[in-house]
Amino acid sequence: MTISVGIVAYNEEQSVYRALTTLISAAKGCDETTEVIFVASGCTDNTIVEAKRALAGHDRHTIFVENERRGKAAALNRVAKLANGELLILCDADVLIDHNALFALAQAFRTDKKLEIASARVAVLKGPNKILTKVGEMSAKALDAYRRLEHGEGLWMLCGHLYAIRRCVWEDIPEEVVSDDVYIGLRAITQGKKMAYVPAALVHICYPQTWLDYLSQKLRNRFARRQLAEASYELRQPVRWLGIGLISRLGLPALRYLPVIILDCIVVGMAEIGWQLRFRQSPLWRMIGTSKQIHNLEAPLSDK
Repeated sequence: MTISVGIVAYNEEQSVYRALTTLISAAKGCDETTEVIFVASGCTDNTIVEAKRALAGHDRHTIFVENERRGKAAALNRVAKLANGELLILCDADVLIDHNALFALAQAFRTDKKLEIASARVAVLKGPNKILTKVGEMSAKALDAYRRLEHGEGLWMLCGHLYAIRRCVWEDIPEEVVSDDVYIGLRAITQGKKMAYVPAALVHICYPQTWLDYLSQKLRNRFARRQLAEASYELRQPVRWLGIGLISRLGLPALRYLPVIILDCIVVGMAEIGWQLRFRQSPLWRMIGTSKQIHNLEAPLSDK
């Protein structure tokens, strides 16, 4: 099985070098031939320079430059067109990839020949804002619990930071879609594709470190789910109130995540009001700057 790893970036000069170096390190741990495809989408900073610097020592790589930013969905479609691998692994340009993550994802597909999509597990790096870092850690644990629900109820909530899909089942994402990962997850569930959650595939992220960035990111995500629910994509209805849904499925154990469940309800409520006021999120969203600080942060040696 050959592997294509795709990263798309828009003005990621702060984070892309470390993201790519951890990715290359993880690729060395795979038994399969691994190529890296990097798509720079309308970048106006030094993203391309940093990407070339990081990829200089990796023989199998492609850098594709889009002069005009068209959105993440369009850039991911470009990655898929350039990919030669049987397995397509997609990750963000502002994350740290655990050394075992790509191997764990590939192993899941080697073990189960019917598996079509697999999702990684998120761990939150310790940022300067201790409160928001704690919120991020609790959110990651809540999503971990949600994706582990029996009967695969939570698998539609794909981990957009790092996930894998067999190249033969890839279908282009409509360019107006804001949340590519949720769209792919819902489409897979709707079409009856086999999905899996691979906790051993770990990806480290920096959570937003200001409340403005936190609200901007979370509202964007909620508007994106609203978009998928309202548009004619023939998808199963996405769950809006994840926190309440987690309580209904886990019962009292879900109360350990109560602070983030309350925050989720507040953000969903704000998004519902905004939607009724005819606010719509563009796929050319505002960059969340404080989540790009991975160059200053170190991933723990292990995260059980």
